[in-house]
Amino acid sequence: MTADSRTSIPTPARKAPGPYRVAAVVMIGSFMSVLDGTIINVAIPALQRHFAAPDGTLPAYSAVSWTVTGYALAVAAIIPLTDWGLKRIGARWMYIGSITLFTIASVLCALSPSLGFLIFMRVVQGLCGGCIMPVGTTLVARAAGPNNLGRMMSLMGVPMLIAPVMGPILGGWLVEVASWHWVFLINLPSGWRLPGSGCSCSRATTTAAPCAWTSPAWYSCRRAWP
Repeated sequence: MTADSRTSIPTPARKAPGPYRVAAVVMIGSFMSVLDGTIINVAIPALQRHFAAPDGTLPAYSAVSWTVTGYALAVAAIIPLTDWGLKRIGARWMYIGSITLFTIASVLCALSPSLGFLIFMRVVQGLCGGCIMPVGTTLVARAAGPNNLGRMMSLMGVPMLIAPVMGPILGGWLVEVASWHWVFLINLPSGWRLPGSGCSCSRATTTAAPCAWTSPAWYSCRRAWP
């Protein structure tokens, strides 16, 4: 067999993941984004104690509450701009980038040296988190097609219902058994894995945007789906 004949043998194409797999990945990312809107609520007293002045004076509750308000305002501000990003960056890059930056911002929130820095990183976290659900919904819609669109969109509503309720419960438990830092670090395991899974899922939407095998969790791209 010659070298030319060996190179002409076609390689079987990898099967794109189904809409349910794409929806599962997007739902986890959306859950993280919505969860962070309420998980910090019960950690505000702990933040007051941590960022107290050397003489023991606690920062005002209204100042610390900007860690909640800043996140909510950032999410509300960025959602109308996601359409602009989708047209210029593409759904796959926006989703992978949003998850990656959201995870980095979560870690920096946990490592905040001051209250001002924490509020700033919460705003950054909100800007990234606000992109996750609309961009993820676009990926799911492309993968589902017209026949499964209604069913997939109903699944996408699950994080919106569960995460706000779970946030204070999970946040209070983490502050009680560990520290307020884990309110943010809880995003790290899923946030590190999801960019690779999202990269793999983008193969389901190759007609709209071909996949790019690039992410901080690049090794996950080959392990996320068979």
